[in-house]
Amino acid sequence: MANISLLKNSAKALTRSRLGYALFSGAKSLAGSFARIFYSLWLEFVALLAAFFTLRAGNDVVKVYRNSGLSGDPKRLWITVAVTLFCGWFSVACFLKARRMSKKT
Repeated sequence: MANISLLKNSAKALTRSRLGYALFSGAKSLAGSFARIFYSLWLEFVALLAAFFTLRAGNDVVKVYRNSGLSGDPKRLWITVAVTLFCGWFSVACFLKARRMSKKT
């Protein structure tokens, strides 16, 4: 706990001078920009992974339907369709959020 108060006191001492305040503000702005860029890249990576799972599950939907149709194992077919739709929705949502994040910068 003493380390936190030491850091707070150091930050307050830095912001008392003009140069310290300028350096602190610049570092804070730079860290925020890097965090926003990293978050956008993370969203794109997760969306790409979800798109891969969507394609994989879609392929399984086609296989299950061709093998047995609705009469064979309808529970497996509907679960596979649900997983495909969920992964597709998640992929699109992540790509859209990453796009919104990149437009803010």
